[in-house]
Amino acid sequence: MMYEIRHYLTSSGRDLYTEWLKRQRDNTARVAIVRRVLRMIPGNFGDHKFCRDGVWELRIDVGPGYRVYYAIADGQIILLLCGGASAWRQAHAVERYRIRLCLLARLEGEGR
Repeated sequence: MMYEIRHYLTSSGRDLYTEWLKRQRDNTARVAIVRRVLRMIPGNFGDHKFCRDGVWELRIDVGPGYRVYYAIADGQIILLLCGGASAWRQAHAVERYRIRLCLLARLEGEGR
């Protein structure tokens, strides 16, 4: 199955994934992140795990370790945001992304 990659946009239209990626100073890490996301299109998710409530974590073992949080809906991979390797940050991030996923589902249900 081929997936389509979408980026979660805030209500003001900000693409948090792209903003985060552009802020990365380590070009090797940036390339590794982009390559891993592109590998998801044909269904090659590699090292990933289910977090909860529809939020998944793609683990990228480069530098300090990077995470890409995403959801899958109707054959689309929705990139929610990325983060570093901190366990504390990850626990809090999953909750924020779960809420974003709920908001996205509500907006799509309203036909937006």
